[in-house]
Amino acid sequence: MTLRLDPEMPKPASSTLARPQFPDGAADIARRFGVSIKALRLYEEIGLLNPVRDARGWRSYGLAECTRLLQITTLRELGLPLAQIGKLLGPGGQELEAVLDLHERTLVEQRLKVNAALALVRQVKAGIARGEAATVDQLAGIVRQSRAGRIDWTDRIGDLAETVFSPDQQRRLQDSITAESELDWAEFYDALAVVAAKGEPESAEALALGRRGLMLIKRMTGNDPALWRASESFWSKGLADADTAASLPITPEAWAFFRSVVGALRRSSSEGD
Repeated sequence: MTLRLDPEMPKPASSTLARPQFPDGAADIARRFGVSIKALRLYEEIGLLNPVRDARGWRSYGLAECTRLLQITTLRELGLPLAQIGKLLGPGGQELEAVLDLHERTLVEQRLKVNAALALVRQVKAGIARGEAATVDQLAGIVRQSRAGRIDWTDRIGDLAETVFSPDQQRRLQDSITAESELDWAEFYDALAVVAAKGEPESAEALALGRRGLMLIKRMTGNDPALWRASESFWSKGLADADTAASLPITPEAWAFFRSVVGALRRSSSEGD
């Protein structure tokens, strides 16, 4: 698919494109593009989308808006923060080549993840062919590789996020997401599952992993105490409910273990003072 970033694309309100082909409202567009209505509202709020409103005040998404939404979702899948997407799609934006370079790096990272997942699946299949039973760790590893460190953004997860995060906090978290950060989190989740299974939160290995997790959280939240607390609430509430926990990349047990590790780090720090 060729992605064309056109800084001169006319604003939807003044578009001369044939709108009758796309007389769709937010709910239908959200369904077709696989995004949430909340995401459409967010893109509109920060100026990335500008749907036309009819005489009754209902939003209408024409071809120009759908083209812009395609650009936004494609760049989001590449891991670009919304602030950078705004620059890319605005006047004087970056060249397409820069976006393609980022796309290429992202695809390479995805290929590495897929190769790792395939290797694990083939290892289990080979064992079964030899008459060996698959281990729990192997099966759990396949699930973790398939999730690739991502949150499955269901409606219930979206509702939870809206409950614990303010609109500004949601924007800041989205802006913190990059292809590199997603890879860092995926690797952390995998390491956490392995270390948590050992059940030793005060071991040197666990404490080192805890520091790594805190560093990732600090980077994600900008070390903002309010956003830090909201993030902790999101994970605690999400993992406490079976329906939302199934959409998260770690288990409640791993989360409880990580909190124990953080507690050990804080005690160690206070004793050092």
